[in-house]
Amino acid sequence: MFKRYLFLTARDFITYALLLMSVFHVASPQQATISVYGYVRSAESGELLPGSIIRVNELSKGTVANKDGLYRIILPCGTYNIYISCIGYYTDTIKIISDTVHEIRRDIFLMPSSIIVPEIVVYADRQNPANEIMKYVIEHKKEILGKLRSYKFKAYTKTLLKMDEKGEGDTAIVGILETQTRSYWKYPDHYKEEIVARRQSANFTPEQNIFTVGRIPNLNEDVVTLSSFSIRTPTNQNAFRYYEFEMVDTLSMDDCNVFRIRLKPKSKTIPLFDGFISISDKSYLVMSVDIKCNEAVDLSPIKDVRIYQQFSLFESKYWLSIESVTTFYVDLAIPSVPPIFCEQHALLYDYSINTAIDEEVFDRQIIQILPLADSKDSSY
Repeated sequence: MFKRYLFLTARDFITYALLLMSVFHVASPQQATISVYGYVRSAESGELLPGSIIRVNELSKGTVANKDGLYRIILPCGTYNIYISCIGYYTDTIKIISDTVHEIRRDIFLMPSSIIVPEIVVYADRQNPANEIMKYVIEHKKEILGKLRSYKFKAYTKTLLKMDEKGEGDTAIVGILETQTRSYWKYPDHYKEEIVARRQSANFTPEQNIFTVGRIPNLNEDVVTLSSFSIRTPTNQNAFRYYEFEMVDTLSMDDCNVFRIRLKPKSKTIPLFDGFISISDKSYLVMSVDIKCNEAVDLSPIKDVRIYQQFSLFESKYWLSIESVTTFYVDLAIPSVPPIFCEQHALLYDYSINTAIDEEVFDRQIIQILPLADSKDSSY
C-alpha cells in the first residue's frame, strides 16, 4: 500500500542517510538477446513524444518512452509486433524479426489523430463542459467498477535516490533499487505483493530493498489514503463541494476522445489533490493523472509528493494503471545531511482480470519475498 510505502520511507531514511554518502558500484547488466530502441516523434512536427506507451502483445510486456522520447525494450529472439500509442496520436505498429543477438534501432513517427466532440459535452447553455464530464464520470463509475472483482499483474519498479551534497542544485544519484513483483487484488480491499527478483546498489542490503510498486492511489475511487490522510478524490460523490473543474484541452487517441481537465481544491484545510486528470469518452473513467497534494496533507519529513499515472484500457471497459511515477523528497532536518530526493518509476503489465484468486494469498504479510528473489541475475 502507498500508506505502507510512506511509513517505511520516513523511518528507514534515517538509517539510509549515512549509507548514501558511501561510494558504490552498480554491476552492468548482461547483454540482452534483442534490444529494440529508438525515439518516438510526431510525424507532423517531428517533436519528441515522452510518455508514449510501447507494448509487445505476444509477451504481455511493455515500457514507456522517457522524458526525451527515448524507449528501449529487451526481448528474446523471435518475431514480434510492437504497438506504440500516445494521447493525441494514432497507434502505430512495427514488426521485429531477429534470431541473433544484437541491437535494433527503430524510430517511430505517430500521426496526429482527429478530434470528435461527443454528445455528452453540453455547450449550448454555457454550462462548464468540465463539470458536465465530471458529473457523467461520477454517475457511471460504480456501474463499471462494480464489475471489477479481482485482478493480478506483474510490475517492474526502479527507485532512484538523489542528493545535492554541495547545495548547488545539482543532484547526483546515490542509490538504485529495483524489484520485480507479482501483485494480487480482490474486492473489496485485499492486496498482496510478492517480490520475485530484486537487486540494489552496493550501499544497500537486500533486506532494505522493499521498494515495490505498492497500492497505487486510484482516483476512480471516492477516497484514497496516503499515510494517515484520507483524501477525497475528484470523482468523489460530493466532488463539486471540494473541487473546481476547468476544461484545458480535448485530445484523442485512435477512436477515443480524451478530455484534459484541471482540478483545483476549494479548501486549504481539507485533504485534497491539485493538478490534472484525463478522462476517456469510452468509459468515462480516469485514464491519466498528474497531481500533488494540497497544504492540508502534511507528510513530514516527506515533502512535495507528486504522482503521475497512465492507464490503459483492458477488455474495452477497465482502465488499469500501466505506469506510475512518484516523486518526493525527505528532509531529516539534520544540518550535515542534505535532503534526499526519491523518484520511483513502476511499469505494470500482464494483467489477468476477474480470475479466481485463492483467499490464502492474502495473509497478514502485505509483501512476501520469494526464496530465490536475490539469486536472479540482471537478464531476469
